[in-house]
Amino acid sequence: MTPETQPQSGNPTQKMPLAYRLYGLFCILLGIFTLFAVVMFAALMTWALQTDPSMIIVGTDPTLPVVLLVISYLITFADGIALIVFGRMLRRGSRRNAVLISHVLIATSVVQILFKLMLQGVDLSLIPDAIQLLLLIAVSVTVDPSLRKERALQRHVRDMVEREAAEEGGLGRDAGGKGYLELNSRR
Repeated sequence: MTPETQPQSGNPTQKMPLAYRLYGLFCILLGIFTLFAVVMFAALMTWALQTDPSMIIVGTDPTLPVVLLVISYLITFADGIALIVFGRMLRRGSRRNAVLISHVLIATSVVQILFKLMLQGVDLSLIPDAIQLLLLIAVSVTVDPSLRKERALQRHVRDMVEREAAEEGGLGRDAGGKGYLELNSRR
């Protein structure tokens, strides 16, 4: 077999393409910024609660929005940590771990979008979260070593079937043995 027809080994620590490594760097930076923003927001909320609680109370019963906000920011904090780890995995080329963390990030991104919808409604602030979700889905599908191995195996099997058909002289012929395929046959 030539190197072109051999199935790829699907090495889980194979070096990542430059685009994935750059996306990994972006995820690390985004994760650091997210952690910083969450800590700053928590500090500001604590200060506001201590100085004048009426500054953050919007309605008559602030319990539900405050609880949703706290849960949202805890998830955002966990998401920031996961983004940093995910970026490191992409930069190091650890495909299997990157895929596992991307699945966690996909779940937290969906939850974050739902919390934003509950707290703010539909607005333009959902666009970055939706873009991040789509990028994470695309990266998780393309980086997964088991999916890469499966696609390589399918290509290899297809090539073997075509090679067998070519050796038998049946390549391009009808499988029923009638001869060549008809171009305008109605079946």
